[in-house]
Amino acid sequence: WVISSASEVGATSPALDATSAAAPSLLSPEEADWTASPDVSDVYRVVAGEDRIRAVEDDEEAKFVDTAFPPGAASVGKAFATQDLKWLRPSALLPHGEPGRLFNKISPDDILQGALGDCWLLAAIAAVAEFPDHISRKLFVTQSLDGDDVPGKYRIQLFDAASSAWEEVVIDDRIPCLQKEWFETPKPFFARNNGVELYPMLLEKAFAKFAGSYTFLKAGSSVRALIAMTGCTDAVVYDLSPYDEELWDIKRVDTSGGSVPRHNWDANLIGSGNAVDTDALFTALLEADESNYVMACSIDGAGRETKRPDGIVEGHAYSLISLREVQLDSGGAVKLVCLRNPWGNSFEWNGAWSDESAEWRDHPEVMAQLQYVPNSSDGLYFMDWSSFAAIFTQVQVCNMRMPTKRAAFTDGLSPVVRLATHMRLEQKKRFAEEKLADEAGRTPAPTP
Repeated sequence: WVISSASEVGATSPALDATSAAAPSLLSPEEADWTASPDVSDVYRVVAGEDRIRAVEDDEEAKFVDTAFPPGAASVGKAFATQDLKWLRPSALLPHGEPGRLFNKISPDDILQGALGDCWLLAAIAAVAEFPDHISRKLFVTQSLDGDDVPGKYRIQLFDAASSAWEEVVIDDRIPCLQKEWFETPKPFFARNNGVELYPMLLEKAFAKFAGSYTFLKAGSSVRALIAMTGCTDAVVYDLSPYDEELWDIKRVDTSGGSVPRHNWDANLIGSGNAVDTDALFTALLEADESNYVMACSIDGAGRETKRPDGIVEGHAYSLISLREVQLDSGGAVKLVCLRNPWGNSFEWNGAWSDESAEWRDHPEVMAQLQYVPNSSDGLYFMDWSSFAAIFTQVQVCNMRMPTKRAAFTDGLSPVVRLATHMRLEQKKRFAEEKLADEAGRTPAPTP
C-alpha cells in the first residue's frame, strides 16, 4: 500500500513524516511514521501495477515474440549490455486505469528522450509527427494497439536508402524498461511517450532493429532519420561556414549504396560550392516550410551535450517545426523560428520570444496570428531568427512535400480554444492583481 494524506496524490503530508531526512513524496509502509495520527484521505493500491504486469506475463503465450530481436544484451547492444533492464508490454507501462493507444493526436510533443543519445532520431520523429497521416498511414502498416494478425506484432515501414526501397520491419511490443520499485510505474529506458500514445517507443524500436541494436542509434544525423521515414533522397544541409558567420554552405546528402550504412547514422555530405547568407537562408527555409518539407537543426558541441545559460543545448539536435514572418501592429515584421527539444521539458530558449518573454505580452497580435499559446514546460518554443542564426550551426531539409494535414503547436485542443482560454486566464490574473493593488492602496502596473 501507499499512504497519502494530501488532497493531491504525490504531495507529502507533514503528519506522515518519514524517519529519513529526505522523505519521499509517496510513503511506503516501511518509511511511514505510524505513530502519527494523520487524516488519511486517500489510500490506494499501487500493487495494481504489479498485478497488471503479472497479467501481461501470464498472457505472454498469446502474444507475438520476435525471436530475431529478442530481449537481452544483443538487442540493446554493447553500450547498454550491463544495464539491469526488464522488457515489458505496453499495457504494463501506463498508469493504472489509463487506456493505451497506438495513435491519439499525433503531434511533435508526443516524444520524450530517454537514456539513449538519439536526440537526432527523436528530433526527426517529432518533425515528421507534424504530419500525423504520414506516421499512422505510411510508416505504420499495423493500425491498432492490438497488433497485427497476432497480438503484440507490429509492422513498420522504413526506407533503406542503400537499396532505394521501403523495407517492412516486424517487431514485437516488448520495451526495455528500468527495474522499478514496487510502488512505481515502469519507465522505458529509451524513448518514452508523453501521454498515452505508444507509437514513439515502437518506432524507435523499429529503428533499433533496422540498425542492429539500440547502441547503433547512440549518435547520428537527423537528416538520415528523415530520409528513412520519408523516402526522400533529395536532402540538403545548410552548414554554417567556418570562415564567415554570415554564410551557410549548401551541401547534399550522399544516399548512394555504401554511404548509408545501417549501423552508422552519420550523414555523408557533398559540398555544392554554393552558399547563402543569413537572410537568403531564412527565405529558403520559409519556402521549404510552406511547401510542407520536414526539417531539423543542430548546434555543434565539444563532445557531450552541454546546457547553455540561454537554454540551448550544444551537441544536440532539435526539430525545426515552423518559420514565420509576422506583421506587427506597430509596423514592420518579426522573423520567428519554432523549435522543439526532444527532451520535452522546461529546458528551453529563454531569450527573445521565448515562452516566458515579454514579447508575447507586448505583441498579442503575434500570438493571435500564430495561434500559439506559450507553454514553458513542453520543449516547444519560438525564438527570433537573428538569435537562431547566431547560435545554430546546421539546418537539414528533406525536399519532399509531405501530406497537407499538419499538427497543432500543442495538444489536440483547437488553437482558437487554447488562445481564448489563455486570454481568459491572463484577464483573470490581471483582475486578481488589481484587487490586491486596491487592497494595498496602490496602483497596479499598467497593462502592456
